[in-house]
Amino acid sequence: MYAEVFETDREQMESGSYLLHGLPEVQEGYGPWRLGIEAGLPRHLYLYERVLLAAPEIAGVKFHARRGALGQLAPGGRLNLVRERANRHDRCAVGVYAPGGEKIGYVPRFAAPLVAGAIDRGKRVAARVCSVDAGTNSVVMRIYEYRPTTLNSIARIE
Repeated sequence: MYAEVFETDREQMESGSYLLHGLPEVQEGYGPWRLGIEAGLPRHLYLYERVLLAAPEIAGVKFHARRGALGQLAPGGRLNLVRERANRHDRCAVGVYAPGGEKIGYVPRFAAPLVAGAIDRGKRVAARVCSVDAGTNSVVMRIYEYRPTTLNSIARIE
């Protein structure tokens, strides 16, 4: 089973590989080249590396989260980050939500400009629970940005 899956993945990678088939023909006047934009490789040829942006404690947990929501969080669990541009208290506010959709709190002010800037630029940003202490209402999370790295070569296994 694994050999079949590996073989289909390898065939898909080789079919779109610039290393094996060369660069495609570029037609003048069409696509992003017309605007002076260098398009780069197709999206399926990118791999992503995870870069740690911050590991803060979530701010405002005692005001926003119910105890039931904190009980559902476990280390390694995914959190949703939502940019709140209409927040009148902080222009870089980023809300933190549990997987069920309940608001837990906010990214703290010292890390919010970094995270909000990455979200505004369209970067892939994700957060995971690092530790939960329901007794003191503290949740520590890790915020990651996924940055693309170019696939340099394809190993041919015969």
